[in-house]
Amino acid sequence: MTTKQAAPAPKKKGATRTQQVWNKGAVGKPTAPRERPIGRQCPNDLCGKPAEPDSKRPSGMQAVVVDGPGAPARWYCQGRCATYGQALADIRSIPDHLPTQRGVA
Repeated sequence: MTTKQAAPAPKKKGATRTQQVWNKGAVGKPTAPRERPIGRQCPNDLCGKPAEPDSKRPSGMQAVVVDGPGAPARWYCQGRCATYGQALADIRSIPDHLPTQRGVA
């Protein structure tokens, strides 16, 4: 007995109605998202540098302090860079010896 092989399915030429609804009507190739600057790509050379104790605040800069011993405050530009710096400071303030979830019901 010989089996007849099925012909390959024809290629679709467009999105189905469900796909169009999912994509909110968008067709074609997707575009790359626009780049958004973060604190590490700041053109200001002082941004992210350690702030010396008792130093005068440079114009347009904000000191971000890490809670806890050992980490210096750092200068960041006001706005996005300072927000980025505060997020880093918050992460750095998390203790290394967090309790694990083992044995917790």
